[in-house]
Amino acid sequence: MTLSSDSCNLVVKQVVLSWEKEDTDEMGRLISGSICLGIAALLVILNLTLPPEEMMFTVGDQNMPFVPPIILGIVGGALLFSAFTSRKEPEAEE
Repeated sequence: MTLSSDSCNLVVKQVVLSWEKEDTDEMGRLISGSICLGIAALLVILNLTLPPEEMMFTVGDQNMPFVPPIILGIVGGALLFSAFTSRKEPEAEE
């Protein structure tokens, strides 16, 4: 099966139109939440594999490398939760 350029353009236009109809805030929260959770997971892996002097996040005079993954995990989870629960119900027509 081969696709002509006209059919490819039609598919792209349909995808763009359907994407414009969706709430872009939900898509942004979904992407941002995924990025935050990915970075948090990467930081957890780095914290577990690297020696303590290689990963530094100081609060005052103490090294607390576990703080950024916790904060990013909470923020990412909240963004994903809000992206999935903020679905708008269609308004009833009068």
